[in-house]
Amino acid sequence: MNQAENSTLPTASTPIRMRVQGMDCAKDAAEIERAARSAGVAEGDVKVSAATHVMTLRIAEGDLSKVRPALDATGYGFEKIEDGDTSSDPAYKDPRYRRASGSWSCSISATAWSRCSAGSCPGRRL
Repeated sequence: MNQAENSTLPTASTPIRMRVQGMDCAKDAAEIERAARSAGVAEGDVKVSAATHVMTLRIAEGDLSKVRPALDATGYGFEKIEDGDTSSDPAYKDPRYRRASGSWSCSISATAWSRCSAGSCPGRRL
């Protein structure tokens, strides 16, 4: 029985923000949100933006260790954004992201889009 079947983690007033590496589309964001909910995060307490590659969790800092294994099982990288971090640049401005996505993003075809929609995104890391 997973934790979501037992209880939901309490909502915190101060959100935890994390950068997500390896995410390529909204389907990936939804997968991460499902993983967090499976670990007990309430549906309204997790939001993953495919545009900025940032996940926002409204859980207590101490509960992050309960959610982290479910997030890590998705295969994406997660880096906590500290309070003093004022960077607001979306991930697509990161040169590493441009290199990784450049091989297919400029000439995305119907085939590539259907692969992504079917769960096999070209840039997906496992």
